[in-house]
Amino acid sequence: MKTVKLAIFLAIVSALSGLCLSAVNDVTEPIIKEAAIAKERANLQQIYTGGETFEVIEADFGDYTTLQGVYKVSNGDYVYKGSKNGYGGPCVYLVAIGSDGTFKGFAALDLSNETNGFGSRVGTDEFKNNVVGTKIDESIDTLSGATVTSTAVVDSIKEAVAHYTENYK
Repeated sequence: MKTVKLAIFLAIVSALSGLCLSAVNDVTEPIIKEAAIAKERANLQQIYTGGETFEVIEADFGDYTTLQGVYKVSNGDYVYKGSKNGYGGPCVYLVAIGSDGTFKGFAALDLSNETNGFGSRVGTDEFKNNVVGTKIDESIDTLSGATVTSTAVVDSIKEAVAHYTENYK
């Protein structure tokens, strides 16, 4: 009899704990999403400086292994965050895809493991100008002397385009 009482007590405590956790999750979920955007806001504003707002999109990237996140911009564009290993390690970047089918922006966030003057050139205007303004169905030129790193970033951008085309176009 004592075992049955303990089992019932444990079941009640477990049910109440589950309800409390669910309530806390409902309250904190929007706060957590806003914190994620706030963390990226400085990076996103490298591309969009006009006061646009950004919404985190919960996306299933499936086979797109280099994609880390996607944001919907208030003007209808999408910004992808990606990372792929270049010559020295991970190359983290943001690329904006406009609703008109062109790249609206590019920002390299972390190229800290790349060789100065070579792979690090992916973070310069030289590479950015290869991307911005290009139609998403056109090829992006890689950089001579930074072929491994720029090819890695271009390949990852292609994954962003494929995901965008499948889900948002």
